[in-house]
Amino acid sequence: MGSEFPDRLRPHNNRTAGCGFVMVQGNLFFAVDVPERWPHAPNDVAYVAAQVKVEDFPAFDAATSLGSLTNSEFELLGCLLEGLDLKAAAQAVGANYDTKRKQIQRILDKLGFKSQIAMLRSISVSLTALLIEELLSQLPSDAEAALARKHYGNV
Repeated sequence: MGSEFPDRLRPHNNRTAGCGFVMVQGNLFFAVDVPERWPHAPNDVAYVAAQVKVEDFPAFDAATSLGSLTNSEFELLGCLLEGLDLKAAAQAVGANYDTKRKQIQRILDKLGFKSQIAMLRSISVSLTALLIEELLSQLPSDAEAALARKHYGNV
């Protein structure tokens, strides 16, 4: 996996509003659109994005960590977090569907989940909370940040 931030982030599903994960050249990013949420953003800024590295992923218990994933497994997981189904994810990474179907089962086994939906929900909620907390910690302490922390809790 490379570590360069790409010039452009374009989700596979062409979503243009909201927030979500974007996989680009083996790197996972969390992007938030800013026009409606940040009224003072420069005119040429459409998203605020943070790169998510495998070490940023939460451990779901003492025995499971995404650090145990291979680069290929991490890339597959990133495509699924982005919202691609398994067939589209396999196509996006240039791999055979059956190979990726077996690989997703290995990921589920490694991380201790029984279903793909439960795994993706748990990872996306945990990562989103972690990234929101990180972003809020960079802001000066104010009423909005305090309210967000109260509502979403500390990670």
